[in-house]
Amino acid sequence: MKNSIQHIQAFLAVARSGNFSKAAAELHLSPSALTVQVQQLEEWLGVALLDRSPRHVSLTAAGLQARGPMEKLLLDLDNIVSGSRDLAALRRGVVTLAALPSVCAGVLPPALRQFREQFAGIEVRLQDLVAHRIHAQVRAGEVDFGIGGRARLSHGLDFQPLLEDRLCLFVATDHPLAQRQSVTLKDLACQPIILTGRDSSVREQVEALFDDSRLSLLPAMEANYM
Repeated sequence: MKNSIQHIQAFLAVARSGNFSKAAAELHLSPSALTVQVQQLEEWLGVALLDRSPRHVSLTAAGLQARGPMEKLLLDLDNIVSGSRDLAALRRGVVTLAALPSVCAGVLPPALRQFREQFAGIEVRLQDLVAHRIHAQVRAGEVDFGIGGRARLSHGLDFQPLLEDRLCLFVATDHPLAQRQSVTLKDLACQPIILTGRDSSVREQVEALFDDSRLSLLPAMEANYM
């Protein structure tokens, strides 16, 4: 049967309103056109779906049985259409993200390459920022999402762990600690250390480690990035 979706919509509109005139107005059809659509549906199914009287319209037993499956059919169709449109929308667009410089230089490039191959029409705009600026950009809606350390104040932010990173110690080859198999925080107390800037998440974590252990941290130099 041609245009079966429109015929089903016509029947369901009458079933909801119990009135051909109201259903016709809802579907922007004339009452006569709506009546023809319902009659054609009944002829196609081979059963009467509606009991008609001058003042009232009610569902027959067959109509009651058919109503639920028909409503589900239209809902499933609507979901298919919505899903297809969402998929089509992924072919074009812009996504903006902020990430730590270490992430931008490490794990992100291969992921972006894979994304580019899968969604060639999506433009990616990347900002490399320190952690607290990432949080601020996400809160302000300046970026779609960020990849950084967990925020201390997470108001309005949803956080999902992606990966774990390690803090490592680098020393010159002639440094006394270079020959050690392992180094403790106590070994580093009062040693001059090159640290990232005070607004970085790495600096925050290092200071917290020393504070928790009640050890003295001696910053000798600061660098903005790794």
